[in-house]
Amino acid sequence: MKIKMMDVVKLAAVLLQLEGVLASLSGEEQPEGEQQEKAEADKKLLLRCANLVVGEVAAEYLPLKAAEVLTSSDGNIDYSAFSKRPIEIYSVKKNGLKCRYKMYPAKLITEAGEVEVCYSYVPESVGIDEELDFAEGKITPRILAYGTAAEYCLVNCLHEEAWVWDKRYKDSLFGALRAGRAVHIPARRWL
Repeated sequence: MKIKMMDVVKLAAVLLQLEGVLASLSGEEQPEGEQQEKAEADKKLLLRCANLVVGEVAAEYLPLKAAEVLTSSDGNIDYSAFSKRPIEIYSVKKNGLKCRYKMYPAKLITEAGEVEVCYSYVPESVGIDEELDFAEGKITPRILAYGTAAEYCLVNCLHEEAWVWDKRYKDSLFGALRAGRAVHIPARRWL
């Protein structure tokens, strides 16, 4: 089940105690005037911060992977030909066999013809009612909400609060990524 952006933004609003944003997201009646404008501005800012955090997680911690078949007559494949923005190329295969490739800033150079490229990518920004490319598993809405809260506080010059939320975000993120790996401590040896 994919993570919904609405869940991330709502949870971040709860963590930051932004009651106006919660009322707006829940469809509850809001006060008019300045408070409503502030709630809408905060909601937009939370959405931007959440998209930044999703991009950061995909680029630096847990890559989103895709594979697609691309064709070129001379072996030069512009990154704009990919359906998603690639970060790193893992493999290139032609007729099921690995082939050589080289990454350049604007293109991938490999063998001519039809090739299958396996790569990691940066997800596109999504709207409040859309789903993220992450399925709930190692990454949860709570982890993304912590990161969103940290970014929101940083943008609003709340440096101490940003530090607290960033620590919770990083601790949760590293804990989730480490959870699947067994830790082996070698037996103590006496000389």
